[in-house]
Amino acid sequence: QLNSRIKKIELNSDGTVKSFLLTNGSTVEGDAYVFAAPVDILKLLLPDPWKEIPYFKKLDKLVGVPVINVHIWFDRKLKNTYDHLLFSRSN
Repeated sequence: QLNSRIKKIELNSDGTVKSFLLTNGSTVEGDAYVFAAPVDILKLLLPDPWKEIPYFKKLDKLVGVPVINVHIWFDRKLKNTYDHLLFSRSN
């Protein structure tokens, strides 16, 4: 569902995902689930039973990194230019 926020990952008795509870109160059930969100959000929504599983404990070491992507289009082709990527690290 587009433009929907997850409130909770609900589990079956065997620890598998039962459904996603959305902030609007509805639930979403599926055969497979893809969680495409920043690691900080995943950590907040991770069900308590999963937090002790070694696979998910690795998330403790991950830190979210904010990313900004800028695309600029010009009304004409620029001469003598090259594609550039700019990387910056801040403290």
